[in-house]
Amino acid sequence: DLAEEIADYFCENCDKTVEKITKQTLIKEAPEVLIINLQRIIFDLETFLKVKVHTKLEFDQILDLHSYFSSSSEPAPYHLKGVVIHSGTSEGGHYYSLIKQNNNWYKFNDQSVTFFNESNVGKEAFGGE
Repeated sequence: DLAEEIADYFCENCDKTVEKITKQTLIKEAPEVLIINLQRIIFDLETFLKVKVHTKLEFDQILDLHSYFSSSSEPAPYHLKGVVIHSGTSEGGHYYSLIKQNNNWYKFNDQSVTFFNESNVGKEAFGGE
């Protein structure tokens, strides 16, 4: 569910408490290109160290966000075109990319560009140990 219910909300404009409200954020207009950045390195407040998140995160190659948009704008589904992958630790490492071009996947790793098997995108990009 995309909506959050808040009980006993105090409305400053009305100067009264409302029994229950629903809070929801919707996107008004769909961008032509959608870039999602997942922060997989966090700062641990107990150890005061940066920590790389290793949990597995799966995603589909088609992203349908119609339920996140207001009724006035309904985007077409987004098709995955690329993934940036970090190999290494929270303190250092290397980034490379998997890019889909003309229905083929390629691995871009510094000066090296090689064909990449589409069936391995999840294994390479989902993370997890």
